[in-house]
Order: sequence, then structure tokens, then C-alpha cells
Amino acid sequence: MKALSAAALVGTSLITGFAAGFALRVFQSPTDHGGMTEPDAFFVAKEREIWEALKSKNKAADSQLLADDFLGLYDTGFATRSDHVKQMDDSYVIDTYTIQDSKVVRLDPKMALLLYKSTCKGSGDWENYCSRPVYVSSLWVQRGGHWVALFSQDTPAASNP
Repeated sequence: MKALSAAALVGTSLITGFAAGFALRVFQSPTDHGGMTEPDAFFVAKEREIWEALKSKNKAADSQLLADDFLGLYDTGFATRSDHVKQMDDSYVIDTYTIQDSKVVRLDPKMALLLYKSTCKGSGDWENYCSRPVYVSSLWVQRGGHWVALFSQDTPAASNP
């Protein structure tokens, strides 16, 4: 009787594992977008929207991309959504930026962590920020049918390679 129960348990485990693996593959579609899977490309595109809002100083776009309870952690300390939008009042220019080596960790069907390396060229208040690469983590959540950034942390690289 124990052998039959163990065999049934192993069989059930294999079927469950197969189903979970299949569901994960469907959820993380292997569609190629320049070497990125579709979900990766989606979150990189959302992150680019934030960069473009900062670059063009578009407060409305920036505000719509951030959750009401957004929290950022930067070298200056914590920042709310209001703080993030208010920085556009500063005197700066972002000439160019890059998002490199991106990775997406799906924590839940409605939550994803985007990790990447960023470089930029800028002047004014952004000159120091753009002086070396920065490693960024952005937590995206789906709320009310829209994806918004809930959290972001920027970690300056130890040196500029």
C-alpha cells in the first residue's frame, strides 16, 4: 500500500511540476524582442517612459507612471511620487541615457522587479548623477489595469569603467 501511495505521490508531483513549468513558459512568452522576452521588453519600455518624462520634464507623464504611494531610495534619501515629479523643477538637461543588462524577476502576475544598469549624459543638477553608471531596481505593479512603478532604488557603481 505504501509503494502505491509513494508512486501516486511521485506521479502527482511530476504532473504538478510539468503544469507549473508549462504555465511559467506561457506566462513568460519566449517572443524575441532584440534578445529580450516579451515581458522583459514590456518593463524596459515602461522604464524608458519614465526616463523620457524626466528628459522632457513632462510632469504629467511622470506622475501617471508612478504609483500614488511610490517610494524611491536614492543617494539623497527617500523620495515620494511628489518628490520625483518635483525634481523636474531643477535646472538640468539629460542629453542621452541607456538601459543595459536588464533582468526581470516576476514576483507575482501583477508584480515585477526590473533590474538594470543605466548610464546617462547630462548637465546641471544631473551632471553628478550621470558621471558614472548606476544600477537601478524598479518594482512595477499592476493597479486598476495599469502598470505603475511602486518602488525604485538607484545604486551608483563603484567606479566608471
